[in-house]
Amino acid sequence: MSILQSVPTSTRRWKLAYWTSQILSPPVVGIVAIGLCALAAHTHTGWLWALAYTLFAVIVPSAYVVYQVKKGTISDFHMERREERIRPLILTLACAVAAWWVLWLWDSPRPLRLFAAANWLQTLLFLLLTTRWKVSMHTAAISGFSVLAAAFMGAGLVTLSASVCVPMVAWSRVHMRRHTLGQTLGGIVLGVGTVTAMLMAGLY
Repeated sequence: MSILQSVPTSTRRWKLAYWTSQILSPPVVGIVAIGLCALAAHTHTGWLWALAYTLFAVIVPSAYVVYQVKKGTISDFHMERREERIRPLILTLACAVAAWWVLWLWDSPRPLRLFAAANWLQTLLFLLLTTRWKVSMHTAAISGFSVLAAAFMGAGLVTLSASVCVPMVAWSRVHMRRHTLGQTLGGIVLGVGTVTAMLMAGLY
């Protein structure tokens, strides 16, 4: 009998859910999505814009959350309690809008502007919804990424992998009791909807 087989099934499932949530957390998925947009830009400057956007729109808000966790004002990095998410979302929205404005003003590659526009719109909707309901940011991030992958990479391995990850992430959040099924589905609708809206309307 292997070591894995000797571990209770419930424990193995919890570990799988935990690591799925960690590896496919919104900041990680966001950074990968930014890299995908830089790749789709087909220009060396796209990577410089991607780095700058990542620092301002992802690293700064994430660092703020880590700082608040260390202070004890937030329970953990994924902000289990709905009330904990308001201030970080306000900061994230401010950073996202400012970063998108700079990308638009300086005529950065269109794929990055698309992502930046979808990001601030999604963050705004998250902020509004969070006052009443704890929508899953995890499922929003991975489902939005799957739409980006389909738009920029076609129906290939990247898109297929991202699509498979969507139900996995939803399961992990429900299994860990961080969200209800409805909250994970709400995140999927939000993620797919915002990215699709930017692609169709060309608001970037």
